[in-house]
Amino acid sequence: MDTDRSTTGIGENRKDALPAHAIYRLGSPDMRHWAVGSLCFARESRQVVSAGCGGIRLFDVQSGALLLSKSVHGGAGCVDYCSCLDSIVYSSFGDWNLHVVRMGPGFHRDFLLRHSPGAIVKCIPGTSLAISTERNECHIRLWNLRSGTCLQTITGSDNAGGSLREAGHVTIGADGKTIAFVGDSFAIWSLTAEQRLQRQFRLENMSGRCVALCPSRLLAAVGKDDGTVAVIDLGKRAQIQRISAHANRVGAVAFSRDGAFLFTTGEDATLRAFDLNTLKEVSRFSCQGSIMWSLALSEDGTKVGCGTPDGRILILNVPFSYGRQEFPRDDNRVQYPCYSSDSRWIAAGGGPNGTVHVWDGRYGQLRFTLPEQRTNARCAFVGANQFLLIVDQRGFVSVLDTEDWARRQEYELASVDVTGLTVASDGEHVATMHADGSAMIWEWHSGRRIETLFARDSSGVSSIAFCPGESVVAYSTWGKVDFVDFARGIVCATINPRSHDDLIVTMSSRSQLALASRGVGNSLEIWNVRSIQKSSYVHGRRLRCEHSSYRELAFTPDGRFLAYAIGSASVGACVIHVCRAVDGIREMTLAGHGNWIDSLQFSCDGRRLLSGSFDGTGIVWDVSGLYS
Repeated sequence: MDTDRSTTGIGENRKDALPAHAIYRLGSPDMRHWAVGSLCFARESRQVVSAGCGGIRLFDVQSGALLLSKSVHGGAGCVDYCSCLDSIVYSSFGDWNLHVVRMGPGFHRDFLLRHSPGAIVKCIPGTSLAISTERNECHIRLWNLRSGTCLQTITGSDNAGGSLREAGHVTIGADGKTIAFVGDSFAIWSLTAEQRLQRQFRLENMSGRCVALCPSRLLAAVGKDDGTVAVIDLGKRAQIQRISAHANRVGAVAFSRDGAFLFTTGEDATLRAFDLNTLKEVSRFSCQGSIMWSLALSEDGTKVGCGTPDGRILILNVPFSYGRQEFPRDDNRVQYPCYSSDSRWIAAGGGPNGTVHVWDGRYGQLRFTLPEQRTNARCAFVGANQFLLIVDQRGFVSVLDTEDWARRQEYELASVDVTGLTVASDGEHVATMHADGSAMIWEWHSGRRIETLFARDSSGVSSIAFCPGESVVAYSTWGKVDFVDFARGIVCATINPRSHDDLIVTMSSRSQLALASRGVGNSLEIWNVRSIQKSSYVHGRRLRCEHSSYRELAFTPDGRFLAYAIGSASVGACVIHVCRAVDGIREMTLAGHGNWIDSLQFSCDGRRLLSGSFDGTGIVWDVSGLYS
């Protein structure tokens, strides 16, 4: 097999060495920064810190120059700045903890604060204290960032007021003493002189996803899932206004310094300003299809910053009509790469500018850049490789002819918020997963929906795979795999594996089903599936592989080998293992990605393996040694 490394992909100017067994890399190996979920101003608003799937970054507000960057395993969730310590605190999706790092010539970690998953953290102005909250675990904690100690932990059983229904999002007033929480309810807490948190009052029927306190007036704002914002008078302890702000979910809210205006971002890709006296919208900025979840206001109130899922960080002067600044983005990012069935082409979408790249499958040379302008696009080759199917997050579909790469069809799916794409071995049927927990099976050439799959409980569909040669799909939910004959609309069989967790599945040409858990400490299982459509049952033996936090699975075309990607803080790296399907014995280990792996696919001869990662790169591996 040809393993000439003299030709590379679009990252050919890189200076890094390829990892062992790698033939070439697609994209730049530099730290990727996308899905910006949180940001804050720092150092008297001269700089801005952002947190995203690549890690944390520090930018100069005036020039937009990148000053510092830190890769965070699994990505960073929430970030805030402590001016007293000139430090930032952020939550990590890799180890589910809070990290305190000093700013300066580089990011230097001071403390690791043990916490539960999904923490929201805010620093208390003028102090070295911070507050964190976690909605699922229902905890509120008060931290001393100088010593790295937890001063107070509050749970539902610790309070006479019952469970912490307000544990969710948190914000802190300019006085450093008033704290607002919102979750299933809204509550105001205070920080006492003894550095203890104490609840002042709670509004039971006031739920929301984000909250803000007014610096100059006794007002609070709660953003809701229905697109409205509730304005609460803290003196009266009641809602006084409701603003119809967005078409769907509100992402973030913030008051102007004088309390005259309210800023909001939402899932409809807009940033808006409302006059609180008239409740009328006075200014709007559209972000061209990118959902905006994060929002930050500078100390002097003259600038507002927001981050987007495609990696953009926007700094706008107030009002929004002038002074827009957009920080540089990574235009080399590779997301969800896929092979054509003959391995001639590799296609990948997901670039911040919405383009789709197509490479030569043998040498990794970039052949075409398709300006599709698609958000979080996923690609697949269909129709005997004659067409390239591009499906973006919003459910828009483009069909391109691979002869001239011209667009032949364009339509919109009945369901939106696409989170996954799978193609049947016949190249005719396609399955998509969606953010509402459903999955849809449809025909690519017409967009006609054949079947919609839902979980039998509220867990949602987490993975789906077509059974070769049959009109049957296997789809996983929480702790269960169902087989559905979509031609007849009936459930053929059900597997109840040992792992009661979020499951991923894949099928081989030998009718083997591999399933694994995305949770920690669970096993990988391989099942033999016998003609489900005819005999309606599944049987076989389970094979256990001692690893945790499985990310992706893929069989070789002949079904002899299974590749599985793992990655967690306990493992310490994101690696791919290849084992024999018959007994689970590991044959090969591949390491080279800097973040969780989100796609795996073997070439048509099984001698190459294509992997994609949250680090924004794809790698083609030489696995021909499996057949030596």
